[in-house]
Amino acid sequence: MNTEITVASNIVPMHGANLSDPVLLEHGKVLDRRSLVIAAAGIKDVDVLLGHLDQGADLLRVDSSADFGTLLRDALNGGYERLHFLGHGQSGEIRFGDRALQVEDFTAVSPGKGNVKTPSLHFWSCMTGAGVKGRAFVDGIAKAFGAAVTAFSDLVGAKGLGGSWAPDVCSRDAGFVGTPFVRALAYQHTLQTSVLELKAVPTATGEDVQVWLKGGTVVNNFGLDFTYDTTKATCIVTWDENTGISTGAVLSSNLSTWSFIPNQPTAGHLSLVGYSTIRISGSSDVMLATISFTLAGSTGSGISTDQTTYLQLDDTAVPLGTLPELKPPTVLTFNPVDASIGFPVADNIVLTFTEAIQNGTGLIEIHSGSATGALVESFDAATSLNLLIRGSELTINPTENLATETHYFVTFAAGSIKDMAGNSYSGTSTYDFTTAPPVNDFAPVLSVDNANVSLAENAVAGPITGADADATDADGNTVMFSLVNEPVTPFSIDSSTGQISLTAAGAAAIDYESSTKSYALTVKASDGLTAHDQTATVTINLTNVNDNSPVFTSGATGSVAENAATSTVIYTAVTTDADNLAAPTYT
Repeated sequence: MNTEITVASNIVPMHGANLSDPVLLEHGKVLDRRSLVIAAAGIKDVDVLLGHLDQGADLLRVDSSADFGTLLRDALNGGYERLHFLGHGQSGEIRFGDRALQVEDFTAVSPGKGNVKTPSLHFWSCMTGAGVKGRAFVDGIAKAFGAAVTAFSDLVGAKGLGGSWAPDVCSRDAGFVGTPFVRALAYQHTLQTSVLELKAVPTATGEDVQVWLKGGTVVNNFGLDFTYDTTKATCIVTWDENTGISTGAVLSSNLSTWSFIPNQPTAGHLSLVGYSTIRISGSSDVMLATISFTLAGSTGSGISTDQTTYLQLDDTAVPLGTLPELKPPTVLTFNPVDASIGFPVADNIVLTFTEAIQNGTGLIEIHSGSATGALVESFDAATSLNLLIRGSELTINPTENLATETHYFVTFAAGSIKDMAGNSYSGTSTYDFTTAPPVNDFAPVLSVDNANVSLAENAVAGPITGADADATDADGNTVMFSLVNEPVTPFSIDSSTGQISLTAAGAAAIDYESSTKSYALTVKASDGLTAHDQTATVTINLTNVNDNSPVFTSGATGSVAENAATSTVIYTAVTTDADNLAAPTYT
């Protein structure tokens, strides 16, 4: 369910005001009341109505995928005084998208009289209160809810099209209720369910568009005017006035008694006129005509019904309701922009379409490298909670942040996104962008396990115990370690782990008996930005090892007189030991 609750305006019309006065509608007295407007998606130019609501009026936008029972139950328990339902209508029902809500949809969740304080219910939809079905709709809801109910027996909307904003079908206890739409008189359409429907049937070379009349609509004269996109489709209409035979646009075989004149006054414009002395008056839908298009691609003809279209019964106009179209939605804006670079990895992907959209079927996918590259994530268009549709905006929320500096492609299966008339999105099926480099706001934090480390002078090459550097980076960037001592020392450091080791050359070179008995190593940690470089000192202290033999310095011979006494010293041994760890012993 796509919902958007907003307090829409601080201006309200006066109760009991003359609703034909636009000044009162735009500058009404401010009243203290609380109401909820529940608006169906897909209403043409609906922002004229929803952009300016009464003071205290909240707004809830819904589409046909919403759980209406839960939605209504929540609204009833929301503490509102009035619930206003805005949608297309016909006798005994109001439509939300492609779903027709009848009296049973409301009474199934009614709280019953006396259980709670029930708000009044007001239906701003054409002919919902018309006829026997309409009266039963109003009375059934009023009885089940124990609340005031209002609706219309005729058209709601523009006066010039026969519409009104004053409800005329009311329950017994319903007083006057003003429209919650401050700019109602500026609305140029009516809220009637369309009596015409366009259906596309694929053919070998393109599509046939069938024009259907809703059952229960009585006519014996029509003028159907259409426009289509000549960059996407071609339609060639011919008509022989002698035989009445036409090509390109043909009358339905069901209307054999009708006269039919198709015309193509200009490229991209079709006019179909039909008339008969026999009325169409059945309860079932009737196909009026078929228009054949050759398509340049797979995007559809983009056909839509022109405002000059009319239906008549004799010389009396028959209300059309919302004019149908097969014009598919297209994307106005991509965020990130198509083929752009530097998209933040934590941001959602947002597409804004040319009209209100709804979930279709199929998959929307994110790939890396190419449109057919590694699959990053797949979303079921009909059920995924990571896809949010709000009016004309689609938000794709990846489960995990995207990777940095990665080329991504978003792909759309045919039919995955549709407009409220059921037309599938027909724009690019793939678009791409590249994410930003890693964020580098923070310098790494460097530490060493030990500032002073002992190393035996006869140590072999390899890692030095206790000589290890560590670093953390708040940005999550990779930190690299290096030694910056000059000249080159007998030591090395693992650039990834920070482990300091004695090199093979160093093992051969270090000697406690030399003039260098310690090495002060400067460890550098870098996250790729020079200004963030951090350093620390680790001092390697060599320890003395008995690794040198004593050296005699007293010569190799001694002398003694031939008559010397037995205790006479004949030789004194003198040695030196570079290790100088202890006095030598002689044997």
